[in-house]
Amino acid sequence: MLWDRGRWERAEGERDAARALRNGSLSFTLFGERLRGRWSLVRMGKGERNWLLVKAKDAFASGPQAIDAWTTSVASGRTMDEIAEGAARTRKATGSKTAATSSAPRPRAPAYEMPAGATRAALPRHVTVQLATLVATPPEGDGWLHEIKFDGYRLVATIERGHARLESRNATDWSERYDAIGAELSTLPVRQAIVDGELVALDADGLPDFQGLQHSPDRASLRLYLFDLLHLDGHDLRAAPLLERKRLLATIVAAHRAATPDARVEISEHFTGPGSVVLEAMCSRGLEGMISKRADGPYVGARTRDWVKAKCHLRQEFVVGGYSAPQGSRSGFGALLLGYYDGAKLVYCGRVGTGFSEETLTTLARRLAKSPRRECPFDPPPTRAERKDAHWVEPRLVAEVRFAQWTRDGRLRQPAFLGLREDKPARDVVREVPRDVAATTRPTATTRKKKSMTANAATPAPRITHPERVVFPEPGHTKRELVEYYALVAERMLPYLEGRPLALVRCPSGAEGPCFFQKHAGPALARAVDEAMTAKKLLVVREASQIVELAQRNTIEFHTWGSKASTIETPDRLVFDLDPGDGVPWNDVRRAATHLRTLLADLTIESFVQVSGGKGLHVVAPLSPPATWSELRTFAQAVAVAVATHDPERYVSVMTKAKRTGRIYIDYLRNGRGATSVCPYSVRVRSAAPVSLPIRWADLARITEPQPFTLGNVRRRLARLNDPWEGYFDVRQTLPSSKAVRHLRT
Repeated sequence: MLWDRGRWERAEGERDAARALRNGSLSFTLFGERLRGRWSLVRMGKGERNWLLVKAKDAFASGPQAIDAWTTSVASGRTMDEIAEGAARTRKATGSKTAATSSAPRPRAPAYEMPAGATRAALPRHVTVQLATLVATPPEGDGWLHEIKFDGYRLVATIERGHARLESRNATDWSERYDAIGAELSTLPVRQAIVDGELVALDADGLPDFQGLQHSPDRASLRLYLFDLLHLDGHDLRAAPLLERKRLLATIVAAHRAATPDARVEISEHFTGPGSVVLEAMCSRGLEGMISKRADGPYVGARTRDWVKAKCHLRQEFVVGGYSAPQGSRSGFGALLLGYYDGAKLVYCGRVGTGFSEETLTTLARRLAKSPRRECPFDPPPTRAERKDAHWVEPRLVAEVRFAQWTRDGRLRQPAFLGLREDKPARDVVREVPRDVAATTRPTATTRKKKSMTANAATPAPRITHPERVVFPEPGHTKRELVEYYALVAERMLPYLEGRPLALVRCPSGAEGPCFFQKHAGPALARAVDEAMTAKKLLVVREASQIVELAQRNTIEFHTWGSKASTIETPDRLVFDLDPGDGVPWNDVRRAATHLRTLLADLTIESFVQVSGGKGLHVVAPLSPPATWSELRTFAQAVAVAVATHDPERYVSVMTKAKRTGRIYIDYLRNGRGATSVCPYSVRVRSAAPVSLPIRWADLARITEPQPFTLGNVRRRLARLNDPWEGYFDVRQTLPSSKAVRHLRT
């Protein structure tokens, strides 16, 4: 059997394939009709016969097992039994012991059998696309087909007489813009057809890259994933069941790819089973989300609940109504002012200032300058602080934005720019509200955060190995106590470390034995951290249960970066570690934290306080973009130097231990790229098993020692108080201007 065919490319950095094979390991990318994406061949042992073909984690890894999904020849469409029967008949007829192969040319068009519901009709000049309804949880029952929600442009192609016309979702003609894709579609083995799909640009990891689609629309990484067939050779198929339409489409695309070695038109595969399981698999591979469609549903040119979409992250389109002036060394503009339509009103919902490359800043600034406007387009207008340095524009541009959640006052928290959408009119942009269509629900990231603020219920603990082992000898705390504590606080901890690169302190022999600091993922922790980030060597968790699993694997301390892994170049947290030298009374440390809070408040920065679990306190301020690591560190250093210069007898801003005796070191270095700080609710590797706990400013005066909370007494504190940092995730604030930083220095 000829089971697959296509081409392959060496992986980046793999210069000598022959040598790699001799050494027993070769990585490559397949562009087959069945096998696609990144793979590795690995030799087992010293022999030459036993090899493993290993699939890498990419966009093509979420489907069924290939050997189960395809059981026929890619050339003839016959099974092994049919091939064997054909060979037997040949041997009997010719007396030869060799099976004959057909030399007849393969027909260009496969035999089509029109599905039930198809009707004879002329080819329409235009069709209105079917759209999906956003839901909080995907459908779980039978009768649904689940597809990848590709991060690209929707395209409808009409093919007739060897020519393809491409249209966007709002009927804009894009035939010239994507002429190479149109030229390939025109060679599909059909007389006339209308197909529906998504145009995608793939990045180096084989994942959809929306900005890459905008910046390099003609590069070889473009793919058109077809997911529906609306018309075929004089038959309107829109009333036929979706599953039958897709089967027919798959036959056409397979025939096309068999005749086109470098085809860029592919079928959008679908999966069946519980929607939550399929969505989790897609999210773990870094995809945008999932579209679920009723298998027996017709194609309806409207937004329906027969098609629903569930997203891995909150994201949607917003209208650009203005922009702020750039600050410091930034060019173009500072941030975009965003809104959505509620009837005739454009409602303001926040700023986005991160996610822009230098190229995007330059090109987008030119477009903004072409449509200035004197009056504010938002109704009601933003507050005075929100419209500071604002320049208004006509609300025409539509931006795709990813964000963490909606705040109570209707603002976006932690938004990041993904790209401009040119396939959707600004007046169609509304606030997307998830609706429930499934019988069962699955907690979203937002509901999980809300739950974490008030829940005292424990996350189920895994099986604990060696539960009786003493981890902290002096108080006698065992591994069972440690794991059960993390099970109790996991939901509280999760909002402060979810999605952030981690650094772990792991102590297999207990706190007084050898411990090691782990910043990178490895095979031992593969199941306990996020798979997508494991491939990038980052330690990231998404679920409360993963925190508990890491504790079971001898993790005592959790430290986090000041940014999310998904927006790693955009820090969203400012941290000052107040570290007292020898001889500094605890009361001076408390006074230093209050002084720092007042200074930050004068700079319009709200801050929160945390007992570090060591000798000092952490003063933490959440930030909204824009900020870079350089800007964050520059500001933090300016604050530390200003405080130390004002009162050099009490404070110091340099690490030198000789200068810290009797003074408090204001450690601002935790604000650098790759630097970490201890996570709220983390236990510390110290003899008394102290806990780093967030506290309210009002409670600071009642804290009489550096380590008031330990593994032994912290449960009483947690039972009395829900969330000491209430409102932390609703704070929207940016770093002060460069002028304010210069003022601090002087």
